[in-house]
Amino acid sequence: MKFIMRKKTRLLISFIAGAATDLYLRVKTGDEGNLLVHSVVFLGSFFIVYFLLYVLWRLKEKHTN
Repeated sequence: MKFIMRKKTRLLISFIAGAATDLYLRVKTGDEGNLLVHSVVFLGSFFIVYFLLYVLWRLKEKHTN
């Protein structure tokens, strides 16, 4: 159960980070732009944050055990 909650939390935080990064790009450029660019920005930031959270939680888990 704890593993499932961590995974859902990682997904939620990563989704919010991806959306925030894409929103920042849209506000900064002032237009909608290319859908491919926005998709790459969203997915790139999503996977970076997801991977970082995974690594940080794994390190924390190893140190607490």
